[in-house]
Amino acid sequence: ARVAKAQANAATARYQSLAKGTRPEQIEEAAAAMAIAQSEVDAAKVALDQTVLRAPSDGVIVRRTAEVGSIVTLTVPAPVVTLADLRHLEIRAEFDEADVAAISLGQVAYATADAYGERRFPIRIARVTHELGRKTVRDDDPRARVDTRVLEVIACFEGPPNADLPLGLRMSVHVAK
Repeated sequence: ARVAKAQANAATARYQSLAKGTRPEQIEEAAAAMAIAQSEVDAAKVALDQTVLRAPSDGVIVRRTAEVGSIVTLTVPAPVVTLADLRHLEIRAEFDEADVAAISLGQVAYATADAYGERRFPIRIARVTHELGRKTVRDDDPRARVDTRVLEVIACFEGPPNADLPLGLRMSVHVAK
């Protein structure tokens, strides 16, 4: 882009010097050279712009799947980075089919984590799936049923959690029955 810009500046300078008192053919030639140089500058800007990745929103990169300098194409789209918005954390929970009647959209609940002891993090149920599925979250409780069907629920923290909760932290969600 810098080389093309320098060539465009040189062509402009030649054009200005010729325009002051030369033959019309030389003026037209200089104008054409200036137009070509400007189009090369525009093409270089477009090529440079195609080397930049822009995130759709603010966030923190939590995983990078491509190295700096790698060629990334859009023909077979693959994630280059995983971006997380740490200002709006959500928690995904699975509720046993026996507890499905106690869950409703907008319901207030709280989450706990072993790492934070008895501390309660207030949450609100934001999304509830409408289909029971297989259990994917396993805990260390030997009494826990593994063959049960579960309802997936997404809850949002009420206000900032006031703690640096790491992504992927295993938490328990508690709702009133």
